[in-house]
Amino acid sequence: MRLIDNLTTTENHKLLFSSLVNSSTKIMIASPFLAQEFNILLNSLGCRKVKEIVLLTTLKENDIDQIYKMKSIIALKNFAKEKKIKIDIKINNRLHGKVYLFVKDKSPFRGIITSANMTENGFVKNFEWGVEIDDKSKLNEIERNVFLTSMNVTLSENAIDELIKAYHSYLSKNKDKEKVKPEKIDLNLMKNIGIQDRPFIVKDTTYWLKPIGVTDDPVKVGEKFIDEIARLEFSKTRPSGIHKDDIIIAYGVGTRKILSIYRVLSSKPEFISKKELKIEPWRKRWPWSVNGENLTKEYGALWWKKDLYITSLADKFVTNNNEPITARGGKTLGALNFGKDKIRLSPNFGNYLVNLVFNLVSNLT
Repeated sequence: MRLIDNLTTTENHKLLFSSLVNSSTKIMIASPFLAQEFNILLNSLGCRKVKEIVLLTTLKENDIDQIYKMKSIIALKNFAKEKKIKIDIKINNRLHGKVYLFVKDKSPFRGIITSANMTENGFVKNFEWGVEIDDKSKLNEIERNVFLTSMNVTLSENAIDELIKAYHSYLSKNKDKEKVKPEKIDLNLMKNIGIQDRPFIVKDTTYWLKPIGVTDDPVKVGEKFIDEIARLEFSKTRPSGIHKDDIIIAYGVGTRKILSIYRVLSSKPEFISKKELKIEPWRKRWPWSVNGENLTKEYGALWWKKDLYITSLADKFVTNNNEPITARGGKTLGALNFGKDKIRLSPNFGNYLVNLVFNLVSNLT
């Protein structure tokens, strides 16, 4: 690991980036702000061996940066077409950090975590500091946590084209907006193209269906699931299959409706301590737990008003797709009727449920 900065013209972010790019077949970029003439910046870096570019950035509603960001995306699209490079664009409006990974032979070999956005100012002119990393285990962890997290929305090629059309349509009707540079504009490009219908979770995500409540103490109508971080309890059998960044879809015992969706934050399940057991003796039956980030608080605040019955959704999915809904190839959720505290879902069914909930969230916000 070494420190990098822009304090001299002979050693700066751009020079280091260029040297790493030219040893890479794939570059992964996480940057909230981008050079508008993105193609010029990429050309200046070389990119001779690059076959794929992954870009993670923001596209915040009502923010004038949507206009500038679309210029960057169009420039990247044109650059990729000219150079025959595959592009993968992801959106995460909570992104603030700047991370760059350089990949060769399918594995990251260098990474940069820095204050510098991918702009000429960020790479050369501004006082920026960062660190270069070469530890492979850390690089793989960064790739999972930054680029493969379920919080990112991956845009299909069609979605990118729709974004560009929506952008041009807005500009044709609001030619003055870019000139006066207002802080807020009446534009939400993501919602305009119906992005809630796009897959929200990356293809390798592991999905779990988990009941909340028990027969003699079911979830009650009006009970809200709005905590940012929730403790998700499991029975006496250690939930060893559950890992960090897995997605847990919680449904209510009794009501059978989806309650909310969580992303696992814990690196491993934890067993209840004796002190905790004295305070919460009921947890003797549910001693294992993981912490989960609530991805759908808006939905969790009024889940009982929506008709997302898990059994009906499972039947509908099987009827329409004629494929399994569990990871083991099953087409029913019958195991939950025999006391199971979780079921691992098939990727397609898990993604289907997540998108249903996020469609509703998009219409609520």
